[in-house]
Amino acid sequence: MSLVIDYQLSELIKTTSYAINQILFQLPDLDLYNDKSWVKLFANLQRLYLRKLPIQISYFARFDQSFVGAEQTYARRLERANNLTNDLSRNLYDYRMIQDLDHVFDDNNLLCHEIATLDMKSRPWYQQFVNLTNPKIMWSPFFFSTNGIPSITASIPIYIANETSSLLSKNILTNSVKWNANAPRTPEHLFGVIGIQLNVKNISDILTESALRAGVAASFILNSEGQVVAATKLLRNNSQLSQETSDILSSEDLIDQLVNETLSRGFLQQIRDWRNNHFNSSNTQEGLKGIAVQQSGSFVFQISSIHFDVVLFTMTDPYGLNWGSVIAIPKRWFAQEVVQTSISSVVVFVVVLFLGLILLMTVVQWIQMALRGIKRQLKELVKFSVKSEKQEDWKSSFSLLYDIRQMQQCLNMMRFGLRIFSKYIPELVVQHWFGHVDNNKMVTSPHMYGSAMILNIHGFTLLAEKTNRVNFISQSTDLFSEIYEIIDRNKGMIDKHLGNRLVVVWNEANNSSMHQELACRTAIQIRERMQFLNSKWKTLNYPNVAFTCSVNSGEFLSGNSNSRARVNFTVLGDALNIASSLEELNHALRTQILIGETTFEKVKSRMVCYFVDNLTVKERNKPIKVYYLETCMSEATPNQLEIVQHFQEIEKCFSSSHFSRIIDICESMKSQQLMTSQMEGIVEYLKQRALKKIN
Repeated sequence: MSLVIDYQLSELIKTTSYAINQILFQLPDLDLYNDKSWVKLFANLQRLYLRKLPIQISYFARFDQSFVGAEQTYARRLERANNLTNDLSRNLYDYRMIQDLDHVFDDNNLLCHEIATLDMKSRPWYQQFVNLTNPKIMWSPFFFSTNGIPSITASIPIYIANETSSLLSKNILTNSVKWNANAPRTPEHLFGVIGIQLNVKNISDILTESALRAGVAASFILNSEGQVVAATKLLRNNSQLSQETSDILSSEDLIDQLVNETLSRGFLQQIRDWRNNHFNSSNTQEGLKGIAVQQSGSFVFQISSIHFDVVLFTMTDPYGLNWGSVIAIPKRWFAQEVVQTSISSVVVFVVVLFLGLILLMTVVQWIQMALRGIKRQLKELVKFSVKSEKQEDWKSSFSLLYDIRQMQQCLNMMRFGLRIFSKYIPELVVQHWFGHVDNNKMVTSPHMYGSAMILNIHGFTLLAEKTNRVNFISQSTDLFSEIYEIIDRNKGMIDKHLGNRLVVVWNEANNSSMHQELACRTAIQIRERMQFLNSKWKTLNYPNVAFTCSVNSGEFLSGNSNSRARVNFTVLGDALNIASSLEELNHALRTQILIGETTFEKVKSRMVCYFVDNLTVKERNKPIKVYYLETCMSEATPNQLEIVQHFQEIEKCFSSSHFSRIIDICESMKSQQLMTSQMEGIVEYLKQRALKKIN
């Protein structure tokens, strides 16, 4: 039972350490003079640890007596003091906390304004750093807040590279100051102190809640000065305490007498020794190193006719925690335990066991009847047999374990067969068509709208001639494993694999409104992966493998083709023919990925694409717009976004026949060195195309 209380305290301390680390993580990017940034940091801390840590308020006090803090309902600002007159009178403002923290200090959020004379450097959580050199992050002594609430604060000193005296005459509105982890840790460089202030009353509530669950009579926390930091009440509803016990003692009497007895046994010295042994040897600048908890002894405490087993724990953390936990548990004698609990437990166990056996036998009989039918059906499924047998022809078994074993064997056979089958049929096709295809009919869907990608792996069929068998198998396995994984991840389906070419389709067996974007992402990811593989193969002396691809969207005719005995699930249509023609254009334009106009219209806000031309492709009389696919918009560089604007202007110039302007734009991109190697072919093509139009 004492372990529950000990665990709750350990979690409280550990969570405080996490909150400290959260602040240290965000501190390097923070302007130490920006009060809004501090409020955002503290508000985020409140949201993260609202249910785990009794944070009363988080704040930051600077060397110039200014202060900014935030709790759940309000944010507080205290202006800097007049350092010339040593007058601490200055304005204090409280603001309502709102969702939009960028406007938290607006006048319409002001709750109250008063003149305050607080000396921030004299507060216990700040004062401990005023004259220290090379201090660590530390817990403050037990103190009362300005509102009279008993509190304790985790204090983080903040140091800067310059001496703080040099900042007194500067304007804080125009002067930005950053935390410097390597700054001298001396009082002259102490810029301020961050505090995470915990409400001691809330810690007492946590102790009380834990004690209720653990069957603890009373528990309290002592610091090294002998002060009671937090304490539970005497839990009168504890089943282990008799009514007589509850009537004899009040919670205050029990705690007071326990404190006196504990102090008389030298527990304070144990707390100090435990803290010194661990805190002085830890280095908090490198982050959390753990919580040190140790049981420091136990004794039996007796008052009147009441006996308690009292367990003592000492605990510290890398930030110099100096606490001792005292837990009092009602003492139960062996005879009393047997009489009160054992007999009733045995009776309950026998009743539950008897009823459970009856229920189990009934359930087993019903399960057996169902399992026999399931076993017969699974055997027919494994044999791919649809013939029905008479009930008298199959043996009945009354052994549940035998039925389950037979069912498991059938399931394993079915899984093995389906595992082999799935390697030949795409999973999307199986999920879509399984159970819905009439073997006596050819299934052909009406026109469906989807996307297709033609991938051409140049020179793949020659790899077997250029490399030995082992290297060829290794390289081709690497290549297709990566390509197939990318296609599957983006919900594509490989329709055909003909020599050097792969035909991949989207939206054929699964409906997706983003099939155009998925197809484009697949092409980009394959290009990136091919670059990695070629780098890897170069170290193994494997030949380089190049690829080109195209993406087009439109209507397809999808379904089964060929004979009734053997079918092939495939797609046909004009959109697929256009994709094939676009892929062939890559060679002339020296590009890798081209997409059609229908695809571009759906992805232009999410992909970086460059206009190429209005081209008449093979077997098409009407020209179509062709675009080069560069990358995703979320990954685009500023240069690529600038290039997009140039190509948009080129597209408009083609529409308005301003061909001389196209030449100027191409020359401008060359002179500004904006082009990549993939773009050189496009730019040269556009330039020559414009020259022909002019001439």
